[in-house]
Amino acid sequence: MMSSLIYALKNFLIDLVSVIVYLSILIKKREDNDVRVLIYHSIGENDDSLPNKIKELNVNPQLFRLHMNYLKRNSCNIISIPEFYKCYVSERDFRKNTVAVTFDDGHENVFENAYPIMKQLSIPAALFITYEFVENGKNFLWMEYSELGKPLNWEQINLMKDYFNIFSHSLSHRNLRNLNDDDLKRECYDSKRLIAEKVDGSVDFFAYPRGSFGSFDSRVEKFLKEADYKLAFLNINGPVSKNDSSFNIKRTRIINRDNLWRFKLKLAGAYDWLDYLKSFLLKKC
Repeated sequence: MMSSLIYALKNFLIDLVSVIVYLSILIKKREDNDVRVLIYHSIGENDDSLPNKIKELNVNPQLFRLHMNYLKRNSCNIISIPEFYKCYVSERDFRKNTVAVTFDDGHENVFENAYPIMKQLSIPAALFITYEFVENGKNFLWMEYSELGKPLNWEQINLMKDYFNIFSHSLSHRNLRNLNDDDLKRECYDSKRLIAEKVDGSVDFFAYPRGSFGSFDSRVEKFLKEADYKLAFLNINGPVSKNDSSFNIKRTRIINRDNLWRFKLKLAGAYDWLDYLKSFLLKKC
């Protein structure tokens, strides 16, 4: 009971600060051509018995449809990750209100609940899959719940390729920064090769497992470059500009509490302060 109250109070304070940030954005009338790359994990119904950190990753299918409808209704320029890359390396600026949609891990409910919506609305997306999760049904160490953890199979993944580009989220979802060189090389090289064989396509882009502070560094980036990836994506909130490092592309986390109001605020950058604050505190420690 007490933990639920603390969780609710924490989220209330975060929302309050974010509304103030949003109002300041409106007052300044900030205009830019930055991109929002959205990150989802699981699209399914939630079980109240699950811990909050697991439930947050699992966005209700009806809410997910509202998010996608909002993007379409508000004339967002929704692009695929390959299209994002082409503009990123070109001399052209990104169009205003450009958004890309991504999914991490490879949960079966993305096929069941998200894919039909993306197909109906003609929205492209990227699916960053963890090879061993899909190939062997091998669960992540931190994910103890089969309700969220059931993986896609390769037949489903290949059926999704009309609207989903398939890329790497590593071999086994370990923290790459903590691995020795041999294991790190396997995570980068083998996942790229094996996924490419399964989907009969090139795997040019990578999403860091976990992707938050402490899960990547210059050594990991070096291995990714040598494996011939073109971009690598984080799990850190923020906009993407053409000045950003190609191996530190931020993405905006979307969770199960993001109703349309919060979703609108996240697209505007009102919640970015959370990860800016984390970065500042880590540098001070």
